[in-house]
Amino acid sequence: MSFKHDEDKITVLDSHKILATSGDHASRTSFSDFIEKNIKLHNIRNDDKELTMHATAHFIRREIARALRSRGPVQCNSLLGGVDAAGPSLYYLDYLGSMQKLDFAAQGYCGYFALSILDKEWRKDLTREEAKAIMEKIFDQLKLRFLLHLPSFVLKVVANDGVTEEVLGTL
Repeated sequence: MSFKHDEDKITVLDSHKILATSGDHASRTSFSDFIEKNIKLHNIRNDDKELTMHATAHFIRREIARALRSRGPVQCNSLLGGVDAAGPSLYYLDYLGSMQKLDFAAQGYCGYFALSILDKEWRKDLTREEAKAIMEKIFDQLKLRFLLHLPSFVLKVVANDGVTEEVLGTL
């Protein structure tokens, strides 16, 4: 079985932050657009002073909690990754408004395969090439074990020099 191959579920929020979302298409796209536009609005209103990763994570968590209490839950889970003056960070945010800063994370059904590999392979002093090799191991397992046909993967890397993108595993 194969679905759409050209949909990007990772939104670049600014030069050093990305938001990966999973869940129902309408909630996911409208929520990630809402977050992206509001972060850009904040930067314009505050003379291009960007939010820290911690502040961005709390903003997203607050918006999820606000939606849950007013108009119904946002049916998407999110991973916020980025780099700021405090260093690199990764936040896990679910559709109920819980938030946790983690060293590594995965969401969705594929997360069951990815987390076992990340738990075994991840360490604090990984180089970019070692991290890419871990991601390729995860992609290989998903191609082997996952029900849907996944011909290629987009790897987005956030570092001090900004966000870069690379396509892996093209058939």
